[in-house]
Amino acid sequence: MCIRDRYQRRVHGEYQTKNNMRTFVALAVLGLCSVAFGAGIFSATQDKNFGVFSELQRIETSDFGKKLLDTIALQLKNKAPLAEISKLLNDLHSDLVRQQDAADAQHSIDERDCTNGINEYNARIDFATNEINEAILEISTLKKLIEAANSQRESLESQLKNLAEREQQYREARRADEQAFIARVQQGRAV
Repeated sequence: MCIRDRYQRRVHGEYQTKNNMRTFVALAVLGLCSVAFGAGIFSATQDKNFGVFSELQRIETSDFGKKLLDTIALQLKNKAPLAEISKLLNDLHSDLVRQQDAADAQHSIDERDCTNGINEYNARIDFATNEINEAILEISTLKKLIEAANSQRESLESQLKNLAEREQQYREARRADEQAFIARVQQGRAV
């Protein structure tokens, strides 16, 4: 029971795959049987034992594997029946499979949520891109209008300058005509 409680505390949210768990439990059972029977079942050749023991060493490198093997060794030391050890391993296996199924379901939910989030952000990006493109087009249109208005203003300023110069010329011509008229009128009175 203590092993289940320890396993339920996941380290860094990582989950083992179902195959790893099955392999782990199967190798643990094989290793225990080998230890329990004094390697009598597996003693045909040393090569067969090497594979089992190397796998047990690999299992022992994780904290969970080490605790599991220690618990099994303690039960074997206390001469617990193999049926109890097998039941413990089967219960542990079932619990691990249940936890993995729950983790897989949660992973699917998280993956779906992430996909939905990504799709929402992509839609926002597309909308913003369209807004940017429309703004750029409108800015381009407004720049052309501003250029045309500036060009028209320059043209009107040039026309205004020309008209002011012509008006000045007409005023000077009128003054000259007026002075000539006044001079003729005064000459006509003198005559």
